[in-house]
Amino acid sequence: MGFMIVGVKSSTILARATPDLEAILAISEPLDLVGFYVFTNETASPGHAASARVFAPRYGIDEETATGMAAGPLACLLRDRLGISGDTIVIEQGMFMAPPSPSLLEARLDLSNGSITGFMVGGFGAVMEDREIDF
Repeated sequence: MGFMIVGVKSSTILARATPDLEAILAISEPLDLVGFYVFTNETASPGHAASARVFAPRYGIDEETATGMAAGPLACLLRDRLGISGDTIVIEQGMFMAPPSPSLLEARLDLSNGSITGFMVGGFGAVMEDREIDF
Protein backbone atom coordinates (compact mmCIF):
# COMPACT_ATOMS: atom_id res chain seq x y z
CA MET A 1 0.00 0.00 0.00
CA GLY A 2 1.43 3.36 -0.99
CA PHE A 3 0.88 6.53 -2.97
CA MET A 4 1.23 7.48 -6.59
CA ILE A 5 3.60 10.45 -6.43
CA VAL A 6 2.88 12.91 -9.25
CA GLY A 7 5.02 15.97 -9.98
CA VAL A 8 3.65 19.13 -11.57
CA LYS A 9 5.62 22.13 -12.86
CA SER A 10 4.22 24.94 -10.72
CA SER A 11 2.24 25.93 -7.65
CA THR A 12 -0.34 27.46 -9.99
CA ILE A 13 -0.97 24.06 -11.57
CA LEU A 14 -1.07 22.44 -8.12
CA ALA A 15 -3.52 25.05 -6.80
CA ARG A 16 -5.83 24.69 -9.81
CA ALA A 17 -5.81 20.89 -9.82
CA THR A 18 -9.33 19.51 -9.77
CA PRO A 19 -8.98 15.79 -9.13
CA ASP A 20 -11.20 13.24 -10.83
CA LEU A 21 -11.83 11.27 -7.65
CA GLU A 22 -13.59 8.43 -9.50
CA ALA A 23 -10.57 7.98 -11.79
CA ILE A 24 -8.17 8.12 -8.84
CA LEU A 25 -10.26 5.48 -7.09
CA ALA A 26 -10.33 3.30 -10.23
CA ILE A 27 -6.53 3.47 -10.49
CA SER A 28 -5.88 3.13 -6.74
CA GLU A 29 -7.94 0.00 -6.16
CA PRO A 30 -6.08 -2.50 -8.41
CA LEU A 31 -2.68 -1.02 -7.50
CA ASP A 32 -3.51 -1.06 -3.75
CA LEU A 33 -2.77 2.66 -3.43
CA VAL A 34 -3.94 4.94 -0.66
CA GLY A 35 -4.20 7.71 -3.25
CA PHE A 36 -2.29 10.30 -5.25
CA TYR A 37 0.30 12.68 -3.73
CA VAL A 38 0.70 15.58 -6.16
CA PHE A 39 3.61 17.97 -5.61
CA THR A 40 5.63 20.84 -7.02
CA ASN A 41 9.01 22.27 -6.07
CA GLU A 42 7.51 25.79 -6.10
CA THR A 43 6.74 26.67 -2.50
CA ALA A 44 5.20 29.53 -0.56
CA SER A 45 8.23 29.90 1.71
CA PRO A 46 11.99 29.76 1.17
CA GLY A 47 13.63 26.71 2.67
CA HIS A 48 10.71 24.41 1.93
CA ALA A 49 11.42 21.69 -0.63
CA ALA A 50 7.92 21.06 -1.99
CA SER A 51 4.26 21.90 -1.78
CA ALA A 52 1.84 18.98 -2.01
CA ARG A 53 -1.77 17.84 -2.09
CA VAL A 54 -3.14 14.36 -1.39
CA PHE A 55 -6.29 12.83 -2.85
CA ALA A 56 -7.36 9.49 -1.36
CA PRO A 57 -10.97 8.65 -2.28
CA ARG A 58 -10.36 4.95 -1.63
CA TYR A 59 -10.28 5.86 2.06
CA GLY A 60 -13.05 8.44 1.89
CA ILE A 61 -10.61 11.37 1.78
CA ASP A 62 -11.25 13.90 -0.98
CA GLU A 63 -8.21 15.91 0.19
CA GLU A 64 -6.06 15.65 3.30
CA THR A 65 -4.32 18.49 5.13
CA ALA A 66 -1.18 16.58 6.27
CA THR A 67 -0.01 13.16 5.13
CA GLY A 68 3.16 11.96 6.83
CA MET A 69 3.07 8.51 5.24
CA ALA A 70 3.29 10.17 1.81
CA ALA A 71 5.66 12.99 2.78
CA GLY A 72 8.40 10.53 3.78
CA PRO A 73 8.61 8.81 0.39
CA LEU A 74 8.36 12.21 -1.34
CA ALA A 75 11.30 13.46 0.75
CA CYS A 76 13.31 10.42 -0.36
CA LEU A 77 12.44 11.09 -4.00
CA LEU A 78 13.34 14.78 -3.64
CA ARG A 79 16.75 13.90 -2.23
CA ASP A 80 17.63 10.89 -4.40
CA ARG A 81 16.15 11.93 -7.74
CA LEU A 82 15.80 15.72 -7.67
CA GLY A 83 18.99 16.64 -5.81
CA ILE A 84 17.53 18.29 -2.69
CA SER A 85 20.36 18.22 -0.17
CA GLY A 86 20.41 17.79 3.57
CA ASP A 87 18.84 15.37 5.99
CA THR A 88 15.77 17.47 6.84
CA ILE A 89 13.20 18.22 4.14
CA VAL A 90 10.16 20.43 4.76
CA ILE A 91 6.99 19.89 2.72
CA GLU A 92 3.98 22.22 2.65
CA GLN A 93 0.50 20.74 2.43
CA GLY A 94 -3.11 21.87 2.87
CA MET A 95 -2.78 25.45 1.67
CA PHE A 96 -4.88 24.86 -1.46
CA MET A 97 -7.79 23.22 0.36
CA ALA A 98 -11.12 24.96 0.79
CA PRO A 99 -10.92 26.33 3.40
CA PRO A 100 -7.10 26.39 3.56
CA SER A 101 -5.59 24.20 6.27
CA PRO A 102 -1.85 24.76 5.91
CA SER A 103 0.54 22.23 7.40
CA LEU A 104 4.30 21.84 7.44
CA LEU A 105 5.66 18.32 7.37
CA GLU A 106 9.27 17.84 8.37
CA ALA A 107 10.93 14.69 7.07
CA ARG A 108 14.14 13.77 8.86
CA LEU A 109 16.18 11.34 6.81
CA ASP A 110 18.57 8.79 8.31
CA LEU A 111 21.65 8.68 6.08
CA SER A 112 24.51 6.21 5.90
CA ASN A 113 27.29 6.69 3.35
CA GLY A 114 25.06 9.04 1.38
CA SER A 115 22.14 6.60 1.19
CA ILE A 116 18.79 6.93 2.93
CA THR A 117 18.32 4.14 5.48
CA GLY A 118 15.12 5.42 7.10
CA PHE A 119 13.05 8.48 7.86
CA MET A 120 10.71 10.05 10.39
CA VAL A 121 8.04 12.60 9.51
CA GLY A 122 6.44 14.99 11.97
CA GLY A 123 5.02 18.44 12.23
CA PHE A 124 3.04 20.86 14.29
CA GLY A 125 -0.59 21.84 14.17
CA ALA A 126 -2.42 24.96 15.23
CA VAL A 127 -6.08 25.74 15.75
CA MET A 128 -7.26 27.70 12.73
CA GLU A 129 -10.92 27.96 13.65
CA ASP A 130 -13.36 26.79 16.32
CA ARG A 131 -16.67 25.30 15.19
CA GLU A 132 -19.63 23.97 17.08
CA ILE A 133 -21.65 21.20 15.49
CA ASP A 134 -25.19 20.40 16.58
CA PHE A 135 -26.58 16.93 15.96
